[in-house]
Amino acid sequence: MENQDRRIRRDAFEGLYRVYEQYSNTLAAAFSANIKQAVFYAKARKYDSSRQYYLAENEVPETVYDNLIRAVRDSLPLLHKYAAVRKKVLGVDELHMYDLYVPMVAAADRVIPLRKPKRL
Repeated sequence: MENQDRRIRRDAFEGLYRVYEQYSNTLAAAFSANIKQAVFYAKARKYDSSRQYYLAENEVPETVYDNLIRAVRDSLPLLHKYAAVRKKVLGVDELHMYDLYVPMVAAADRVIPLRKPKRL
C-alpha cells in the first residue's frame, strides 16, 4: 500500500477491498440490524434519539458531538488543500484512495552515521 509504484499500490488496494466486496451484503445486513437495535433501545429507554442514547452511555452531551461535527466540517477546506498538494507531489491527474497511503517523500538513500558521544 505504501509502494512508490502506483500500479502496485492499486493492485494491493483492490486485492484488499475485493474481500470486503464479497461480504458487502453481510456487512450491510449487520449494519442495518445494529441501527434497528439502537432505535429500539433508545425508544425503550425513553431517549429522544439513538444518538442521544449512545452518547449518554459515556456522559457526552449532544452539544459536544455537534461541535465535533462542526469542527470537522469547518476543516474540510484544509483536507481539500492537503489532497491537492498530495496530488501535485505525486504527479497524478486524479487522486485515488490507494494514493493516500504512500509517503510523499522517498526514504533517504544515504546512511548518516552517529557521531561518537562526548561527555559534558
